[in-house]
Amino acid sequence: MGTKLILYFGHPINTYHTKLEQELLFVIQRNFRNDIIENPSDKCHQDAALAMKEKTGSAVPYFLKHLDGCNGGIFLPFRDGMWDTRMFMEADRLEEAGKPVWKITHEGIITFATNLNARLALSARKTRLRIRYPDGTPKPY
Repeated sequence: MGTKLILYFGHPINTYHTKLEQELLFVIQRNFRNDIIENPSDKCHQDAALAMKEKTGSAVPYFLKHLDGCNGGIFLPFRDGMWDTRMFMEADRLEEAGKPVWKITHEGIITFATNLNARLALSARKTRLRIRYPDGTPKPY
């Protein structure tokens, strides 16, 4: 038996707890069947991120620290190929550490991502506009 990798599944928060998330997790688990998939939408991560946000004003440090314990990541950009600002930061951190990064489309196609292009990363404001309505409720992916 080989060593199990810990792979982070980065995806926009408006896909958390959706049918799309479940379908993509199934595809990921089928393709990386011997590995552990870390899903930031899991309750344990959401609770820890909320505690960090209450303490520091941002949940980002929690996810970046957690990411350092992962061996790679699989990321879902938006349908037009643009990246959620936080997800791009996470993928870039993994790539900079020499860890593998894959992209998955909303159709479940997984490809290896090399040389991430920062021009595809949305600003925090543009990311928010894509994932939330003005009242804070999530927009459909």
